[in-house]
Amino acid sequence: MKTCTADAPSRAEKLTLQAPPGARTAQIRFRCTAGDNWFRTVDAVSLTAS
Repeated sequence: MKTCTADAPSRAEKLTLQAPPGARTAQIRFRCTAGDNWFRTVDAVSLTAS
């Protein structure tokens, strides 16, 4: 899980996710719970398997 503060600048993020052995599917979710009127976006998401 990744949490940002109100002062987080716009930037590219890279997260490494651990999959359980034998996993064949996955779900990735994004949730925003901001309480202000600033612009929020999630853009150009890509997933790669290693």
